[in-house]
Amino acid sequence: MSSFEIIISQYERLTVAEKEQVIAALSKHMDKPIEISISGLHLLNHDEVEIIKNILNGIILTKENVPNLREAYQNLKGTDLPKKISFGHIKND
Repeated sequence: MSSFEIIISQYERLTVAEKEQVIAALSKHMDKPIEISISGLHLLNHDEVEIIKNILNGIILTKENVPNLREAYQNLKGTDLPKKISFGHIKND
């Protein structure tokens, strides 16, 4: 699968609002209008294509793998969580 196909596949997994935010942010960052299509991606250099691919990959990974914080909060509500972090002692030989 080519970088263009990967980008388009990732882009299609976003909501309409997310697509609009991504296009606006990329266009502002790159100082030119960005279009996620085969013809639009052909206008970009290799580094720009890689940036877009990595950004979209990060968004998809975040959406799919970040736990539902509200649910986690509700599950832990009322439990006695530790309030201090310690790493133990390091022994010098």
